[in-house]
Amino acid sequence: MNNLKAISVANTFKLPEPITFAEPLGNGHINTTFLVNGERYKFVLQQINHSIFKNVPALMENIVLVTNHFQNKRMHLPHFYVPLTIIGDKQNNPYVIDNENNYWRMYNYIPDSKTFLKVTDMAVAYEGGSLFGIFQNIVSDIQVDRLHTILPDFHNLRHRLNQFSESLKVNFNNRNETVKKWIDFVYEHTEVMLYIQHLSDKKEIPLRLTHNDTKFNNILFNSADKAISIIDLDTVMPGHIHFDYGDALRTAANYATEDEADIKLIGFNRPIFEAYSAGFLAHTAKILTKTERETLQFAPSLLAFIMGLRFLTDYLNGDVYYKIQHENSNLHRAVNQLVYSAELLKNQNFIYNTIKQYL
Repeated sequence: MNNLKAISVANTFKLPEPITFAEPLGNGHINTTFLVNGERYKFVLQQINHSIFKNVPALMENIVLVTNHFQNKRMHLPHFYVPLTIIGDKQNNPYVIDNENNYWRMYNYIPDSKTFLKVTDMAVAYEGGSLFGIFQNIVSDIQVDRLHTILPDFHNLRHRLNQFSESLKVNFNNRNETVKKWIDFVYEHTEVMLYIQHLSDKKEIPLRLTHNDTKFNNILFNSADKAISIIDLDTVMPGHIHFDYGDALRTAANYATEDEADIKLIGFNRPIFEAYSAGFLAHTAKILTKTERETLQFAPSLLAFIMGLRFLTDYLNGDVYYKIQHENSNLHRAVNQLVYSAELLKNQNFIYNTIKQYL
């Protein structure tokens, strides 16, 4: 993506000064992000991947709803919290469309912030869990029917299994043969992993406003390692609390990062899990239903399994969804998450007992 293009687009937004500089920012799998600035101010500019997010106006309505809600509840947030704010265009629209029909949006830039790809400090884990718990608590009074479903069946395991079956028919470059072990792994674990989906189908767990992409590097921290903001709101929509709790822990409590190719480095970090859970449940215990309390233990393993399945599906399809660094990127990610999912299953008693003490 041309930086000059980003500068041109940035200047269509309502800003206090002209934008004169742009550079790529972050390492997201989906959207293309720039840090843009003039002489005094900096902003975050994103080109939204509308081949994946097909209804950008609806997506932006969800994000505006949530960001406005947080602004209105500022008094209930930690004093160091920095709300994510949408910067409108010169007509106050929350996005612009360029002459090539690409969608762009702009956020406030949060200076002196950082993310953690790997969590090794229990205090950091607690902070992250606490902020995602605060997020759930703050949005718990938003009516779910006000939200658009941006990506239907996003965490619906049955849907992901159907996509996986279709990818086996594609068999890009005969990849099925090279991953037979992991194809078998998926089918061997399908029944146990469908438990939460069955509860959802029977409406035994409530729909809530959920972030749906709570990997740990979607939390911004300040220099004092305080969690100060939650980013990447594209997947905010109706979901189950299991999704937000489980997705964060599939990244935070894994000794390895998501792209780690060496499976010997993959493992369940119990102290980080305990710290994150303590923070998260401190703010969510009172809003959970009885069934949510009794089934939250399955969430980390389920979300790791779903992500492993999605990475494996994309690998078998020829890497058409996620950005990759090399031809085996998605395979490494898939194996990483599937191995970790199995490790979490082995630790179910510990996970259950840990959650129970905070409820």
